[in-house]
Amino acid sequence: MKYVPLLFSLLLSSCISTVHQYAARRALVADEVLVLRTPIQDIWQVEDKFYARGHLGKGRGIQRGIPINSILYQSPESGFELTDTNPREVFIELYHDFPGRETKKPERFCATARYLTAMPSQAKKVTFTQAFAPDASSAVIGSPGTDAHRYYAYPLAAILAVGIDLPASIVMTGALIPSIGIGATAAKTAAVCTQQQKQLSSTPEEAADRAR
Repeated sequence: MKYVPLLFSLLLSSCISTVHQYAARRALVADEVLVLRTPIQDIWQVEDKFYARGHLGKGRGIQRGIPINSILYQSPESGFELTDTNPREVFIELYHDFPGRETKKPERFCATARYLTAMPSQAKKVTFTQAFAPDASSAVIGSPGTDAHRYYAYPLAAILAVGIDLPASIVMTGALIPSIGIGATAAKTAAVCTQQQKQLSSTPEEAADRAR
């Protein structure tokens, strides 16, 4: 247990900046992108599969969230947004992080690359008391490509990677050495305190035995 603070400090220092992805992903395009309509309150169940309303159309790459990969933050979401002004309405198949407990943690539903154009008659509606937004709200059918946006997106991404992400990642990783020292000091202090507590709570006979 005394090494837990040291291990935790090592994990905290593992941070990678991803600001360049804000630009790089704008070069990506796809002809068929599925985007869930959020927030979600109704989900349809067909046998062991679940579906929610969404849209199908052309889309472009996007990064959302804090651009840092670290246990301190939720990793940024890399997905697609619709660019169609009139996308098709469909029912998108969902998957869940916890099979068999879908209705317990509805916010953990994610979009797949499969969909139905209409719900079958045997579909059962599952209604939640509060609307929620899933972890991943988009999926791509097939492989994405690039368009003319790559001529500015990729050079800009390279500039951001060298000018921001590289130094930021070095600075965050540079916190590794002091964090090791802090973690080691914390572990040693905890061990000393534990030993002192044992000595204070021991009986006179036990203290005498340790003295010998």
